[in-house]
Amino acid sequence: MASALVDYARFNTMEPKAKNVNDFQIYPGEGVSGEINGKKIYIGNKRIARRAGCTQAPDVEDMKEAVTLGYVLLDAMPIGIFALSDTCRTGAKEGIKELKSLGIKTAMLTGDSTTAAMQAQKQVFKALRKHV
Repeated sequence: MASALVDYARFNTMEPKAKNVNDFQIYPGEGVSGEINGKKIYIGNKRIARRAGCTQAPDVEDMKEAVTLGYVLLDAMPIGIFALSDTCRTGAKEGIKELKSLGIKTAMLTGDSTTAAMQAQKQVFKALRKHV
């Protein structure tokens, strides 16, 4: 998540400056927090929103295709929302296509969420259908 957010910021001509962040904390499976100019900032999922004291993290209907819905909070106040989804690794589609052409059945094993797994499956099957 952090890499995607930093890339997005840079794409929009914002340069994140780690030196401006104090009391940086990582909460595995939730997100991160830090203090900037005396204000506590939280970035992550609904669990980080609860940690920040936000009782009602907003859901955004038009982002329902996203695998991960994330929040930016200033203290307990939501000030931003974003959506992330994974893409298959380069070569995954081609590798599965090649295995299929050899008559080898494939299966996907993941520790990720069901939603993330289904998103990856859709990407691969969509690519395979184009080449059949």
